[in-house]
Amino acid sequence: MGLGIMPVMTAALDVVLPELNNQATSILNMLRQVGSSFGIALMSTVAQTHQEAHFIHLAEKFTYDYPMLSELLARLSWASIGPHDSSVVWALIAAQLQLRAFVHALDDAFVLAVIFGVLAALGIIVLCCFRKVGPGKTKQEEGTDGAHFN
Repeated sequence: MGLGIMPVMTAALDVVLPELNNQATSILNMLRQVGSSFGIALMSTVAQTHQEAHFIHLAEKFTYDYPMLSELLARLSWASIGPHDSSVVWALIAAQLQLRAFVHALDDAFVLAVIFGVLAALGIIVLCCFRKVGPGKTKQEEGTDGAHFN
């Protein structure tokens, strides 16, 4: 278990009645496993589909004054690949565009992960605000002197 998940599990189990603690722990562990699998699948799907879109976008912008072209041609001259090997040059250019598209796609997946993280943090805050403070009472129902509001 990661370091960040323990406070979440503690907060979630804090609102459960003690006699239901075993069932709640089992359900929480199952949800954690399913959620992890779902998250990995979602991030992989976002990264793969966005990589294709970013590659198309980068290829459309690729011209002779593209900044990466001069850098790549300098590398090719250093590697002693001549201009007569145009298929090698275009393959290397395509590989560089694929690499940049992949980095952009990972950025997109990371943004999605941050959004889910913020939503999870908001859920934790809500969960902590409604935790049980006594038998049958929530934190909002208990007054400052311990009196129960109706």
